[in-house]
Amino acid sequence: MPGARSVRTLLPILVILPAVLAVIYLRGPDAFLHPNFWAEDGNIFFADWQSLGLASLLHPYNGYLHLAPRLVAALAGAFPLEQTPLVYLIASQAIAFWCAVTIYLAMPERGLLPPLFLAPFLAIGATEVLSSPTNLQWILALGLIAVLLAPAPRTTVGRANHLAFAVLAGLSGPFSLFAVVAAVLARVGLRLPTDRGQYLLVAVVAGAAAAQALTLSGTYGSEAGSVTAAKLYAAFFAVLRKSMGGSVQAIVVSAVVLIGVAAGRDRAWRAGLALFALILTLSISLRFGSEPEVFPHGVSQRYFYVQSAVWLAVLMSMLWDPGLRVVRLLAAVGLVLYGISLFDGKLVRHPRNPIDDWQAVVDRAVEAPMQYRYPPGWSVIVKPR
Repeated sequence: MPGARSVRTLLPILVILPAVLAVIYLRGPDAFLHPNFWAEDGNIFFADWQSLGLASLLHPYNGYLHLAPRLVAALAGAFPLEQTPLVYLIASQAIAFWCAVTIYLAMPERGLLPPLFLAPFLAIGATEVLSSPTNLQWILALGLIAVLLAPAPRTTVGRANHLAFAVLAGLSGPFSLFAVVAAVLARVGLRLPTDRGQYLLVAVVAGAAAAQALTLSGTYGSEAGSVTAAKLYAAFFAVLRKSMGGSVQAIVVSAVVLIGVAAGRDRAWRAGLALFALILTLSISLRFGSEPEVFPHGVSQRYFYVQSAVWLAVLMSMLWDPGLRVVRLLAAVGLVLYGISLFDGKLVRHPRNPIDDWQAVVDRAVEAPMQYRYPPGWSVIVKPR
């Protein structure tokens, strides 16, 4: 009955919210204890909203669009200036929660197991990404590929949620470029089930990908002629190793993922996820292929975060796959190795210690524009409203 179906949908969502918030808090408690800007939060999205207003929503930065963080900046603009960092924090968590719920609703109907909705928050590299409007694009990328690989929802609300999420995620970061390619290849090559609603969803994301392509700058990739086959090979496998937690883990996890793609009930869906991760890894390798040595020496975690979350989701799917028992046993081995990597100094981020006092700067900005400095050493001019 419709009422019973609504209850079955609502109850898991009430479990997802505290679970997601608990993981995010445990991995970065300082964001909750001391709300603050991070990186482009201030000197790009906050500053652009101050100077451009609504025109900033579709204003490209770094070669592509950032709709999600710009919407957060617009929302914060409706509140008193002193509340801006708190609004940034709450809005970031709300969008992350929306992504988790969307992933849950997109997956096979087996309740909360596997807990795939937690993959974006348990991934290696998530400590850099969480609790920041600037990095919402990386979290949204996982929800985007999930909805593109899932069958179209049967309900009007479900279909509207997929479309709204696809628009937001598709216009936030360059990931729609890779997601639409992976989705089309998965639908055609892997023969995933589809219907007219799914074609519409892919069309929406394809439009977002076209919008991204129109804003891409010529500096996005490596300089022409600077990438050799050897450098590309080195960069690709360096990113792959990082996303799986290390060389030994990468060998085992890769083998387990290959088996999971070849066997089990959800193997086609897992293949689509793996395809997306590999396409993204190849893109990053092309971008940094002229300097592959950067990857073994601490390149920003966000460049392998999405792939790490994908591998984690694949392993989770295998562990709860109702198919072959051997698939579940191999997944357990992969998850143990993944867990060792996760807890080896990668679980909690370093505190993002404040530099200036936001309230004091806001108070002084009433009379004249003031400079506000924030982690990781960035600054923005705060103007009186």
